Amino acid sequence: MKRDDESFSVKGTRGVNYMINKLIVAVVAAVVSTAASVNGYVYAESNQYDEYTDGVYELIKYREYSDHIVIIGSDSSISGDVKIPEYIDSLPVTEIAAGAFSTRSEITTFDIPATVNSIGSEALTASSMPDLDWYFMSISFSLLNNITVDEDNPYYKSVDGVLFTKDMSTLIRVPPRKNGAYSVPSGVRTIAASAFKCSDIDEISFPDTLETIENNTFVAAQSLSSVVLPSSVSTVGYRAFAAGTFGSYMFKANIKEITFYNPMCEIGSSVILNSYIQENSRANSVYTGKIKGYNGSTAQAYAEANGITFESLGESLIPLTTTSAIVTTAASASTEPVTTTETTPIDYDLGDVNEDGVVDAKDASTILVAYAKASTGSEDGLTEQQRSVSDVDNDVKVDAKDASSILAYYAMASTASGDVPSLKEYMTGKTS
Repeated sequence: MKRDDESFSVKGTRGVNYMINKLIVAVVAAVVSTAASVNGYVYAESNQYDEYTDGVYELIKYREYSDHIVIIGSDSSISGDVKIPEYIDSLPVTEIAAGAFSTRSEITTFDIPATVNSIGSEALTASSMPDLDWYFMSISFSLLNNITVDEDNPYYKSVDGVLFTKDMSTLIRVPPRKNGAYSVPSGVRTIAASAFKCSDIDEISFPDTLETIENNTFVAAQSLSSVVLPSSVSTVGYRAFAAGTFGSYMFKANIKEITFYNPMCEIGSSVILNSYIQENSRANSVYTGKIKGYNGSTAQAYAEANGITFESLGESLIPLTTTSAIVTTAASASTEPVTTTETTPIDYDLGDVNEDGVVDAKDASTILVAYAKASTGSEDGLTEQQRSVSDVDNDVKVDAKDASSILAYYAMASTASGDVPSLKEYMTGKTS
């Protein structure tokens, strides 16, 4: 593809391949168009096979198509306040490509016009590695302190300098120089990749609407020392709270503990590995903090699989080794509940991973440990027979969904009166 204002042509002998590619892209675009309108920062609408011309506008590099402009990068000298133009050559600027300003650490503010409808992943990260010759860096390598959006933009908005989708369902970017405590607003369901990269935030709270924390979200957040994730969080992505690295150098990160209140949270690999860097450690240091979670949870499985200290929060709301019922007796003058505990054995092979004749939370815990090991590239530690009885949902995978099904079944069976169905019958009933 040509640059510097030379047109790229697809005519001539490449015409047939071009038309085929156009058809493929059109089909793909039809599939993702709905998602793009909701999470514009993920999907770019430009067709890579369209004709275009590249140019530069006030240090901002752009790509000009027939009916719109895409911002694709900038000169390395760009700094200070960056105002994304609304129009270039009378064409609307509609997109900021993924990574467009990802390493431009001298930028202090972004001003986004009403015409922009798509912002690529990590487009406004604006952080980089300076020319330093030591490993332990405890400063934020970014001057970005504010992001503003034209109030007429129908896709994005800024609240206190933080960038969100218009409906406030996704938090896209918190300027690294925003410091102190920060509360993610209620209604946010997703925190985007690298949203808090190199952040100076030293305390954070999450709403009970939050479901997903994407990859690298808090990478190199040097000021955070602890994180508490509510039970609503079902997914935490790869290296979400890890230290950041550039080559052999490492951004210092100080997260010493992370608490998971969802016992079935899906935890990505290296989620906090290499976060707490001890004095005189190098870039291959391991995490020396701790993980908090419920007994038998994915948090416990992840900690055990990675040799990380685990601190129990006790039993989760879903019974893990026994079922507990709260009973208030009429004979007692006290209103304090009396807790009784009993275990219901279940004689069935499917789900009985540890082969003790009972399908219970111990089996779920065994599956979670195996799943965590497999997720980090290690052997899962299961025999072929154990794998066979672990795949309770029959999807040819052993994962957290199987453990969740066992826990749900165990909770049902432990409180059921009369005949208890087998796990196979229970699963068949769920899918029928």
